[in-house]
Amino acid sequence: MIPPKELLRKIVPFSYLTGDELDRLIGGMEVEIFEEGETIIKKGKKTKYVYFIYSGRVLLKNDVEERLTKGELFAVTSAVEGTPFNATAVAEEDTICYLFDGRVFREVMESNSKFRIFFETFAERRFRELRFDTQVEELLLKPVIELVHRRPITCTPDCVVKEASRTMLEKSVGSLVVVNAGRPVGIFTDTDLKKAVASERIDGEVREFMTPNLITSESREPVFEAYIKMIEAGVNHLVIVNGDALEGVISIKDVLSVFEPFAKVIRIYRRLRRTDDFTEMRDMMATVRDEVRVLVSKGVGFHDLSRMINAIYDQTYVRVIELLSKEYGVHRDFSWVNMGSSGRKEQVIATDQDNAVIFETEVPQEFLAEVNETMDYVGIPKCVAGYMASNWHHSIDEWKRMFEEWFNEPVPKNLRLLTVFLDMRHIYGDKRLYDELIDHIFEVKNMQALRFLAYDATSLEPPIGIFGIKDIDKGIDVKKHGIYPIVNAVRVFAVDEGIRETNTLSRISELEHVFGERRVEELKESFEFLQDLRLKHQAHKSDNLINQNELEKLDLVILREAFKIIKNFQGFVRRYYGVDRL
Repeated sequence: MIPPKELLRKIVPFSYLTGDELDRLIGGMEVEIFEEGETIIKKGKKTKYVYFIYSGRVLLKNDVEERLTKGELFAVTSAVEGTPFNATAVAEEDTICYLFDGRVFREVMESNSKFRIFFETFAERRFRELRFDTQVEELLLKPVIELVHRRPITCTPDCVVKEASRTMLEKSVGSLVVVNAGRPVGIFTDTDLKKAVASERIDGEVREFMTPNLITSESREPVFEAYIKMIEAGVNHLVIVNGDALEGVISIKDVLSVFEPFAKVIRIYRRLRRTDDFTEMRDMMATVRDEVRVLVSKGVGFHDLSRMINAIYDQTYVRVIELLSKEYGVHRDFSWVNMGSSGRKEQVIATDQDNAVIFETEVPQEFLAEVNETMDYVGIPKCVAGYMASNWHHSIDEWKRMFEEWFNEPVPKNLRLLTVFLDMRHIYGDKRLYDELIDHIFEVKNMQALRFLAYDATSLEPPIGIFGIKDIDKGIDVKKHGIYPIVNAVRVFAVDEGIRETNTLSRISELEHVFGERRVEELKESFEFLQDLRLKHQAHKSDNLINQNELEKLDLVILREAFKIIKNFQGFVRRYYGVDRL
């Protein structure tokens, strides 16, 4: 048997401990052998020991069953906090365990914050807190109110432009918040002032030139959220509020002073809104790809990066369609939709196009083909499976008929089409058509088709075996074995519950009444962790195959836990939809 200290110092989280701390744990340690079938702890009983499996396999029996193998711990919370154990632990084969004294374990946790945080975050499934770079976290979570350095300068809607410009000059500000009865109703910026001067209307009222429909941020909202709002709205100023109270105004310069690493991205977005040159767009997209790699290397995670980059991809589509619509004389009486990761706003590194068109009046085939060709040219490749608007453009009535057919005849081909098109998201044109189709989808969906979709979503399980992650030395496709099982199953529930949101994380949040709070947090943490792993990998390689030598010890521990969560979730899906009865 390997000496305990030599073994434990190589295993997360014991590797976080000093030599003295390890000695304290091992000093009060016992070794027990449990025979196959022997009950180690009964559910509801208290234990004074934390169990570490040296060899063998342990089955935890509760609402769901969980198998633990060599190197895993159980009964930590029970031993440390003195609470009843929440499962029955049974040795599935002859098993050797180290037993650590719960009191000593608690003392070591209190003396070593990293060791303590490991168990706290695992207990609550907050995986990202174990991996997230502290400096990046501070940057992303900085409250936006910290960028406000003075009280807001205001004026009323009937203020004369000339007077407003004098106030801006005297106070050295680039904007005035327009208030009516103490409530902000608009913003008057230096750009609005220039418009008034150009139209020779400086004696006019501010209300004529101000920007209404304020874009606001709550004072405690992270700077990053404010940054995304400015990108998506294409504005230079953001009004900061605390409930109904006006706190101040920040400019894009204020944000960039904090967010300098992201400056290139926001400049690209702003240029995209103005450019009419496809070659320039192609250069911008190449820069975006480079910046993604830079930001990933700085520790920016999938959740935040995907929101930012998808805003750029969406704007690229919008600009290409706008420019080609003018060239072909096409009106906005159609809805351009994206599917796949773009439809779910989960595309960071552009893989391929997935799009379609819903129309009332026929849209020229040549125009649609040209949009797909141009998107390919600027950097978003064509879909090899042909899911593009040049192939998938139908009237609203035809789309309704097709969805009815797909739901009523759930053969493999139709199930595949449902999997693709149930993630559609409106990008450009007449959103009314898209909304009408989504309403119809929710009307014609049926339990038989949903049950088959649930079966498909659970047919590929995570590669968890009795000895950990299967074939990890050969590489694991985290998209196929981890991300897709979550995406596909969550989609089924979203359609079943009439949820219009397409983003997987947002869908999970809206499904709390079905999943429960704990499962929601587990799924979100697992999904983000897997996406972060994939993103980090794709910054260097274009595939999804992650090898063991790419992963730190902690990543391996979390990956195994994430796969367990997904496997348990699939069991829930099967029971919920009666998949086993198919």
